[in-house]
Amino acid sequence: MAPVAKLAADMPAADVLQHLESGRLNYGPLEAWANKGASTGDFKAGAVAPTVEDVAGRIAARFRPGQTMVSTAGPMENGGDLTLVATVRNEKAGMTVPLQLVAADGNRVPVSLDLPDGRWHQVVITSDAVYLDGKPLEVSPVALPATLKAIHLGGESFDGALARVQTFRRTLTTAEILELSEGWTKEWNVPQTAFATAPKALSPGMISMSAQRPDGKISGVQFHFAETSGKAGGKSSGWIKEPFYLNEGVQPDENYTYQLKVRDGYGNVFTVPDSLSASTASGQFESFKLDAGKPLDFLKDGVSGTGWSGLVKDGPGATLEAVAVVDQALLLKSKGTSWDGSPARGPFLYQEVSGDFVVEVEVADYAGLAKREPVGNCDGGLMIRLPEPTRGENLVALSFFPLWNQGNMITSTTNGGRYQKGNLTGFEAKRHLQIIRAGSRIHCRVSADGKTWEEMPESPIHRPDLAGKPLQVGVAHGSNGDASSYISFSGFTLTRSK
Repeated sequence: MAPVAKLAADMPAADVLQHLESGRLNYGPLEAWANKGASTGDFKAGAVAPTVEDVAGRIAARFRPGQTMVSTAGPMENGGDLTLVATVRNEKAGMTVPLQLVAADGNRVPVSLDLPDGRWHQVVITSDAVYLDGKPLEVSPVALPATLKAIHLGGESFDGALARVQTFRRTLTTAEILELSEGWTKEWNVPQTAFATAPKALSPGMISMSAQRPDGKISGVQFHFAETSGKAGGKSSGWIKEPFYLNEGVQPDENYTYQLKVRDGYGNVFTVPDSLSASTASGQFESFKLDAGKPLDFLKDGVSGTGWSGLVKDGPGATLEAVAVVDQALLLKSKGTSWDGSPARGPFLYQEVSGDFVVEVEVADYAGLAKREPVGNCDGGLMIRLPEPTRGENLVALSFFPLWNQGNMITSTTNGGRYQKGNLTGFEAKRHLQIIRAGSRIHCRVSADGKTWEEMPESPIHRPDLAGKPLQVGVAHGSNGDASSYISFSGFTLTRSK
């Protein structure tokens, strides 16, 4: 038999008939509370539902007088042999009735408790004793019904909260109840966090922020970034495992405010005392957009006067055939080129950027795309790069690369060492590509329409070596073989702080 403390804290086995846990509930009215125990049937709210709130350091079901929840499971026989366990808090010291037991004939047996204060307590009910925080109370035992028809949570007088409710199918021994209490006491380690990077607008329509991870080995950590101003476009992250958040869809020339929380697997929750704000004032940004209306030949005429900062076009063995604006698109065509660290680098047209930025482009065409027959190993897309490396390339690329079913692909190179990861979409790869630098985080995202974006597998990439350094940001191509191939782009847009 598993230790009782483990049964109480983990996903229960057959010994635990009912197991209600509040730590992963969503904030707001609690219409249904899922039973994770061995018996069937959840708990449903009565006429007025309790609410999920932060209560004295834990996410809990907060009941006010008149709010109830009732189990929907069938009757439990041998009720006198059961053990009830609950994590309870009353708003103040004194008598309270957090639970009522319904017998087969409909009579209700109140579980009356005299709590010493407004702190959280563990209550254990057996047929012969009532325990508070592992110690038996000198009170009359609760008359457990022989057949337990239902359990009512809350009621007319309960003004408090419940964080865990369990029904064991047998009577726990005094030693097991003490073990249960000792395990429960160790649960109350509230995780701590703070903003690692304050909320900051990366564009007039996007705000980025991140949190510090709690110290120590805390399981089940999640973060909650809540936008509190209520202004249009301000959204909360909900509970997420990632310690960062991008609020997209905010409006230009507004101020948005964010509150940060962290919780662990038990529902211990900490709220950072100070909320922080970010401005989306349009005047703090500048944008560079591809002008596809005027034909340009960058190989012949260079980049002077075009708004681009430079063009990488050298390397022994590389043949650059076109870097030009043709037919309303930016065309990159070459052979014998690669960005795998060899000197035969492909064409790379770029802007120089010092701070954080958002860059987007749409793939207009790709060699062999119409017939779904790639030409050679054609690879191309967005790329960000440290200028002229001394120990090998330092770059991140997000490409359109349907070969070998890769689809869209991330390439991250550090001092020449290369890592690649595709989203395995083949020729269904998304045409809209986006790279975001937010400090040391590099987000690589793709979209079917340029509006709804999804992170690539294992994005964002943590690249502290690229944080805050001037980068070359633009579009690149590599044929990765002797066959001539190409990729063309439309809608290139780069947004950065002034």
